[in-house]
Amino acid sequence: EELDAALREAVSGAGIAIPEPMAAAYSAPFLLDRGVSALDQLARGFVPLRTLAIPRPTGRFETTREGATYRTDPAGYARYNGLVGSITALPTESLARFFHSYRDQLSNAYALLGYPAEDLDNTLIAALDGLIAAPVVESPPALVSKGALWAYEDPALEKASDLHKQLMRTGPENTRALQA
Repeated sequence: EELDAALREAVSGAGIAIPEPMAAAYSAPFLLDRGVSALDQLARGFVPLRTLAIPRPTGRFETTREGATYRTDPAGYARYNGLVGSITALPTESLARFFHSYRDQLSNAYALLGYPAEDLDNTLIAALDGLIAAPVVESPPALVSKGALWAYEDPALEKASDLHKQLMRTGPENTRALQA
């Protein structure tokens, strides 16, 4: 609790305001541990929803139908606008300074995950590379029903990492905004 309070004070002192809907994740306990765990998950192509306690978008995933072909409904991309806007509003220069100021604590927390502490920088780079490498799918992709779930008809899209699939669900504009 003391470390969480100190980190939140340092974040505030660095001029970093945490907007909704990320505020819930920011106020949850074990901020440092959850942060490095989320970074590790992103680097491995996973989406750290539970780790970060970020609320899911409102509304349901919707599809459109063109003949026998189902596609992602582009209107659903707007469900992610708030989260994407809050992420892109974060001041990257201040975040970078914060990262460097707390590198030792971050590296120690990363080592508690079972990795060499000195690999933290490479994990950060891998997470950013994974985000940047995500495909930007301009047209709503075709889907196939898998019972209660949907899968991408295109095998290349279906084989994409969980992170890349999540980014495709946010839509091309949101994906580009996160990649910028």
